[in-house]
Amino acid sequence: MMKDIKVEEALKLKNPIFIDVRSPGEFAEGTIPGAVNIPLFSDEERAEIGTIYKNIGPKKAREQGLEYVSPKLPDLVKTIEKAAADGIPIIFCWRGGERSKSIGTILDLMKLPVYRLEGGYKAYRRYILDQFANYHFPPQAVVLHGYTGVGKTEILHRLAEIGHPVLDLEGLAGHRGSVFGSIGIKNVRNQKHFDALLYNRLEELKDESYILMEAESKRIGRVHMPDFLVEKKKNGIPILITASLEVRVERIIEEYVTEKINKEFLDLCYSSLKAIEKRLIKRIGKAGFVELEEALFKGDLKFVVRVLLTEYYDPLYKYSQDKYDQFVLVVDADDLQKAVNEIDKFLKEKYPKKRS
Repeated sequence: MMKDIKVEEALKLKNPIFIDVRSPGEFAEGTIPGAVNIPLFSDEERAEIGTIYKNIGPKKAREQGLEYVSPKLPDLVKTIEKAAADGIPIIFCWRGGERSKSIGTILDLMKLPVYRLEGGYKAYRRYILDQFANYHFPPQAVVLHGYTGVGKTEILHRLAEIGHPVLDLEGLAGHRGSVFGSIGIKNVRNQKHFDALLYNRLEELKDESYILMEAESKRIGRVHMPDFLVEKKKNGIPILITASLEVRVERIIEEYVTEKINKEFLDLCYSSLKAIEKRLIKRIGKAGFVELEEALFKGDLKFVVRVLLTEYYDPLYKYSQDKYDQFVLVVDADDLQKAVNEIDKFLKEKYPKKRS
């Protein structure tokens, strides 16, 4: 029998199978992490139903909706059954209205156990924001500082691989944090996606003694960190990562240039370069900026990256880095594995595991 379930109760279930019956466009805009999109209507069908609702009325809109969904019902039921084979499906739409109610009723008639999420995705989004407004996150933050290209993200990934608790904010945001940060990344996330993924990760980490994170600014690409996490970072244990300029240049090129340098890649770089043109001209002058443009389209990335580091990013990050009077540890990361080993040793000494 179909039962309504609140967001907080649904999230506590052992193996919730969230089924998002909204259109693909709505699903892409934001959903519950791990949810399966099994839409009742395509984006075009939903738009037409909305137009009919507005211009003619709700009765005609429902009739049109029924016409669209009726032929799909057998396949919809089979698809939901398959998706929820290892658990009980929790059906949701935007506000827990007619779409989730209708498919839930059909599943109920088929004698299939099913939950309907009260308030739909809107209630889930409100729940996440309410949680962040007063979120209690006990672990101490160990924060990696350092100029662009020193290898902070790679160090975090390697530390995670050997069992350290890591909060990878750039990974959650799908962005590297800088004006060039989306280049080569297909899954750049919006605030709704980021908040949902962040909440899930924080829940996984909340019982740890400490977590590792980078010294990100509040804004990471298209998203913003919640205030409590900004404060957590600000009051964290600071570790400074250093590396030589040449090593940093090589690492940045290796990270960003994943395929052959082509026109699309250069155009994306140029668009990002133009976004900081005024600030760069203040540092290197108009002639220097023209030289930078010419070097970019010649494919001289070493020159471009070196100038961007020394004339833009380093001065920018030096300001925030200078706010810390003393770092508990300064690590040379020209050799990344050596840096990882040094931080690993520091963490094991500071946070020894409890013996049974």
